[in-house]
Amino acid sequence: MQIRLNNISKSYGEHDVLKNINYEIDYFSKTGIVGANGAGKSTLIKIITGQIESDSGSVIMNEGENIAYLRQDNEDMAVYFSDTADSEERMILSRLGFDEDRLKSEGTLSGGERTKYALAKILSQNPSVLILDEPTNNLDYFAVKELIDLLDEYYGTLIVVSHDRFFLDEVVNEIIEVDNGKITHYDGNYTDYTITKQRLFDEQMARYLEGVRRQKEIRETIARLNDWSAKAHRDSTKPAKSGLTMGTKEFRRAKAKKMDNQVKSQKKRLEKLIERSEERPVQQKEVFFQIRSSETKGRSIIRAEGIGKSFGDVKLFENSDFFVNRGDHVAVFGRNGCGKTTLVNMIRKLDSVDSGELWVSESVKPYILDQTFAIMTDSDKTVLRYLQEKFGTISGLMRTNLDNLGLDARLMNSKLSNLSFGEMMKVKLSEPIIEQRDFLILDEPTTHLDLPSREMLERTLKNYEGTMLVVSHDIYFLKALCDKVLVYEDGKIKRLEYSFEEYLERLEG
Repeated sequence: MQIRLNNISKSYGEHDVLKNINYEIDYFSKTGIVGANGAGKSTLIKIITGQIESDSGSVIMNEGENIAYLRQDNEDMAVYFSDTADSEERMILSRLGFDEDRLKSEGTLSGGERTKYALAKILSQNPSVLILDEPTNNLDYFAVKELIDLLDEYYGTLIVVSHDRFFLDEVVNEIIEVDNGKITHYDGNYTDYTITKQRLFDEQMARYLEGVRRQKEIRETIARLNDWSAKAHRDSTKPAKSGLTMGTKEFRRAKAKKMDNQVKSQKKRLEKLIERSEERPVQQKEVFFQIRSSETKGRSIIRAEGIGKSFGDVKLFENSDFFVNRGDHVAVFGRNGCGKTTLVNMIRKLDSVDSGELWVSESVKPYILDQTFAIMTDSDKTVLRYLQEKFGTISGLMRTNLDNLGLDARLMNSKLSNLSFGEMMKVKLSEPIIEQRDFLILDEPTTHLDLPSREMLERTLKNYEGTMLVVSHDIYFLKALCDKVLVYEDGKIKRLEYSFEEYLERLEG
């Protein structure tokens, strides 16, 4: 045992975030902490690192432990690049793709560069316990792969809070799920956790259904016994057909009493069965994303011929030829800074090409699904009022489509300011449904989403028959949705006629 959590509890107002948590973290374990947004993951980490105090309980740690902690908000760790970085830090920075020369000329760090710099500083300290809170935020696939390799070489105890399923699968060997103030341990990586959780769900559902079946059988038995008992009581007052009376009424009364006892026995059996019965497990509602498209699939809606783009002396891409057909689900993939967002802005006609020609069909009106929720988080309007003010009357058919998306009566009457990020994403998804948009551009849509919400969004968009362009660092999200790839390689944008999953297999193979 390296770290012991002893009856840890923490509340904020009336909300119990953690309730009597007991857990031991062993030497050299690689632990992933998962859970919905607001479940208490970061609170747990802050208690372990001593940033906040628990309301009760204690954290017991062996003497001499050297703990390094990468916070999710690491802005104060490195605002400017410094020449004081030692050789170990520089080696790690180089492996993570940190462009030292560019920073010396520009000075300030981007979000991804700040994360890399912070990682280099703490990894170079060789701590005995390394705690990382969302370490892959703002990192592209190639930097994440290098970080995975660095952590594979790390000789110590690792604790990770992350929504990155690819990263968790590659790094951790156990999962702690924080839910409803409690924690549950699962052996293995994230995929193992999801498989085990589904198996436990199926087993609980089977026990619940078996309990329902047995309760039904007992109720049917009680109903039959009640009928027989009622008949026995009626018969006990009737004269015998033979005319004999001696002992007949006593026999019938005894029979009726026996029936009453059997009914009481079965009722007690039912009460015990109900008391011991399994609760029905909560099953996530399936969601549907339906758009009626009158256009034939396969027709090109975007064509690029020899396009190029530069900013000053920095050339993003040049001489690039590609196309996007109606119905394609396309991953836009490349290193940070290669020009993915610039391409999106060019398609939206918010930016122009420097050379070549980019044609976008006038028949499509792209809907941008991004991670910006500022309008919603500051609003006291209900979801229904927000949509009505934006789109007018919400018809019965629209309400049915929105309910299929997961916007039920409770959510529709909730204030926007009270919604979780996952619920806000459902509201944003409702807009292209109402407007019947058949072209979605997703610009890092999972950034603020917890794991359940990311997986919900994937399941939703799998049913989308329109065209999608997806810019994302979420590898599993791209693998789940994209059947074509626009990849930035050798200073050009190239179209690949196979899925993102196959692209990764070829890249890594």
